[in-house]
This record gives sequence, C-alpha cells and structure tokens, in this order.
Amino acid sequence: MIMYGFFVAGMSNPSFFPVNYFIPVILLGFIWALVIIRPFRTTNIQYQRALELNNGKLPTVKMTVSKDGIDVFHPNTGANSHITYASIKKMIKTKNYFVLITTAKLGISFKKDSFTKGSAEEFLVFFRDMGYKC
Repeated sequence: MIMYGFFVAGMSNPSFFPVNYFIPVILLGFIWALVIIRPFRTTNIQYQRALELNNGKLPTVKMTVSKDGIDVFHPNTGANSHITYASIKKMIKTKNYFVLITTAKLGISFKKDSFTKGSAEEFLVFFRDMGYKC
C-alpha cells in the first residue's frame, strides 16, 4: 500500500496528512489571483492603449446634455454617439462625479467641476425633474 502525504507534527493522532487537501487550496489561490490581479492588469492595458491612440495624451470627451438626450463627441477620433434618456437606467452621485448607467451597462461619468455651461446643481435638478433618483 502506497500512501501519498506527509506527517503533520502536533496532531493528537500522528498520521499522514493527505495531499488531496492541498489541491483545493491551490485552486482557490489561483482563482483569487484571477479575480484580484487580472482586472488591474486589464485596466492598465486599456489605459496604455488609450494613450497610444491619442498620441500620449489622455482621451477627452465632450458631452452635450439636452432635452433630447446626451450627445457624446470624441475630439481625438471624431466619433459621435447619442444616448437617449430611455436607455438610462439609473444615476449614481459620488463626491466628485455623476455616473449614469445605461441599460447596456455602459457608465457615463460627468465630473462635477467640469461643466462649461450650467453647473452640477442644475444638472442634478434636471435629472431629478426627469424622474431619476439620486
């Protein structure tokens, strides 16, 4: 009979501790590394790609909020998109940002101190008048 394992000192009944118990521990460590480390790595790769596409500058986006929806313009690429209010699921207010979450799980963030016309308070009142809780 072949026993795979090792002797654990200090056990009340000295015996071999099966190696099979280490497989779940190693597997959990691997899953933890995927869950914690990989998102940080992916975010860094996305940030580096954005810098490459914009000649080393941080990407900028100009957004225009109107009664029809939100127009998003990317000056570096010239791309335009329009987001209707029907596609906005909820609004989250943080210390420095307003974040709109769409039904497609797209997050649109507005920095509170970056409004060129109007103010953050007017933006908040506008969205509350449209029926959004924040």
